Amino acid sequence: MSTVCSTIKSQEDGLPKECEEWVQLFLKNFGPDEVFYDAEFDFSNGKQGNIGDCWLIAPLMTIARRQKLLEWIIPPTDYSLKHGIFLVRRFFNGEWQIVVVDGHLPLNEKGFAQFAYTFYDRLWPCLIEKAVAKMLGGYHKLNGGNPISAFKYLTGSSCLRITLNKDTDLDMLWTKLKEYQSCGFLMTLSSPEKYEDFLKKGLANNHVYSLLDTCIHEGHRLVLIGATNDTKWKGK
Repeated sequence: MSTVCSTIKSQEDGLPKECEEWVQLFLKNFGPDEVFYDAEFDFSNGKQGNIGDCWLIAPLMTIARRQKLLEWIIPPTDYSLKHGIFLVRRFFNGEWQIVVVDGHLPLNEKGFAQFAYTFYDRLWPCLIEKAVAKMLGGYHKLNGGNPISAFKYLTGSSCLRITLNKDTDLDMLWTKLKEYQSCGFLMTLSSPEKYEDFLKKGLANNHVYSLLDTCIHEGHRLVLIGATNDTKWKGK
């Protein structure tokens, strides 16, 4: 397992002008439940912030439901909290690598995390996002991507992609979704780039959603999705 120790410099990273400052986490006296895995965390609360990396954050929110997997990716250590140095594992070029990231994160003019964030100030999404940004060459490289790549980076596993069209057998699709869920597979959903009907129903075009659950309610097949943006499904 190799170790990567590179640096992200704000002036060279294509960051938005809204980034007012970088803050060092350990100076803020965050506790372990705020930085690392928290069993009470609501996985629908992960947001992508001011950058188009739903392809990364949506898979991350599904992965975060697995405590052991998340703690493999970002091991919780007292050393990290004390010194503001964090280790993040990623799978790249056929091997697991350890990325060393510090606790400096870009903030916007309101003092909130500029990119990945949660409503309850959990910081592990920011740190994992920063590690992937380092791998790709900067935060600006996170704009647009494929959730299959994100799953590969974070789990090392191969993915199956199912493309839907007008000829898709919906009964078979539902059976497969239930089967994948029962097997514990991690899943996301992607919307097309241009589809007006999605917007009418409160869903974003060209966006990735985490698939959190499936059920049948009053005869309707439903999937519970986690949105990393601010859109809300209107229930139609």
